[in-house]
Amino acid sequence: MAHPANTRFLYISAGFFLVLIVLLLTHHRDELAQHVTLPFKADSNTFDSSENQYPLKNPEEKVAFATWYSSTVNENGDNWQDDVYFTATRMLAYQLLHDPKTKTRNNIPFIILCTPDVSEARRARLAKDGATIHPVDWLTPNTDWMQKSGGAQRETWHDIMSKLHVYELTDYSRVLLIDGDTLLQSPLDQIFDDPMAQLMQTNNDPELTKDDEAPLPEKYLLASTAEVEGPDHSFPPTDEEVRNPDYFCAGFFMLAPSKEMYEHVVSVMNIEDRFSPLYMEQNLLNYVHRRDGPMPWTGLDRTWNIRDLNENDLDGGVVSAHMKWWEEPLSHHQKVKDWFLAVRWKMEGYYQGYDELKGKFPKYIPATTPPAPRATMVPSSNSRLFRL
Repeated sequence: MAHPANTRFLYISAGFFLVLIVLLLTHHRDELAQHVTLPFKADSNTFDSSENQYPLKNPEEKVAFATWYSSTVNENGDNWQDDVYFTATRMLAYQLLHDPKTKTRNNIPFIILCTPDVSEARRARLAKDGATIHPVDWLTPNTDWMQKSGGAQRETWHDIMSKLHVYELTDYSRVLLIDGDTLLQSPLDQIFDDPMAQLMQTNNDPELTKDDEAPLPEKYLLASTAEVEGPDHSFPPTDEEVRNPDYFCAGFFMLAPSKEMYEHVVSVMNIEDRFSPLYMEQNLLNYVHRRDGPMPWTGLDRTWNIRDLNENDLDGGVVSAHMKWWEEPLSHHQKVKDWFLAVRWKMEGYYQGYDELKGKFPKYIPATTPPAPRATMVPSSNSRLFRL
């Protein structure tokens, strides 16, 4: 078995040389074009549309990938190497935007909702990695009922609800919200074509609605998957192998942003004991989208995402996994552990290569073309506008 340090070096080297190759291809793209056909354009972060194996049925629709990041989950200050959640978020950005095996083929942006405690330096790093930084404010109930209930014991309870600001991304018709501790095996683009990931008509039957909650939107979307019971399951998991087929995981779900939907979920958050605060935003959303309510959630194909990953899931072709890369997987499968570390060190190598090599070929690398990613940052009262 290879020594961990040697494995780490190999993956960093692979990422570094991937950047070097792309830079050289950009430098010599005209000459190369006369001799070889590349599966990607040397001056673009996207695959040539003629070679796109993941086309969307409606390529003009504005959709997005998004995640949520808060520094309250980190105890390491500005020591980025030891901040596992920050590293996980960078890994997700790398896989969604840059990794040749997993990146978007349809220019789908990756938005990171950042709470006020995320430093400017970290925001700048994530923007440099290619993400669009969207600052959000804290979102907490207007009373302390969640604390009094005894359910919200985690220190992060007061900011996790800020994930709900994703409903304010109304520039996009649909958004896939992905927890930062998620890894990919292949592109997620075509999840937007999943039959269960389409907008639904709200059922306004008075028997299903409650007068103390804000009005419902005319249409809605909440598509997700139920969590498996543990690592011993088939692929894809069956109804018998999930904890509760009527309860979804809020670490991976599709939604339709709207002002009405945002106001509705916030109104529910402020009603004492309307839902159990044990899992906070997950229980809130499961209440709002209960199967016997006016906006029942729909189940995505379980090949899109899974928790409690095992090697059979990897071999079967699961697209993504909601797993903490720095922890021992419940399956204890070496193949799963190797995959976690491979993604981490490929990411490190890619960005290290880009950081060290950028500027050495300024004549041949336009500022707007990755692998020198053009990043934007949405302006807010507590953040500067970044253009990298």
